Amino acid sequence: MNLATSILILTLTGIPALPALAENPATLIANQINIGMTKAQVQQVLGKPTRTDDNIWYYGQRAIEFKNGKVSGFPGAQG
Repeated sequence: MNLATSILILTLTGIPALPALAENPATLIANQINIGMTKAQVQQVLGKPTRTDDNIWYYGQRAIEFKNGKVSGFPGAQG
């Protein structure tokens, strides 16, 4: 069974598919993360980052920047 078949079965049975399977990672981050969120809040929403570098957390190829422990920017950020 492939991924598309699995998602179709979940949809037909009324079980929601994981958002990460249905959305582009940049869209997923932009829809769930806001400027000013703390590192703890980001980790609660997105889980443990795939890697960190000083004040930047990476989720795959997507980066979230922090300043003073709060989100200061990411791809798709408004403001």
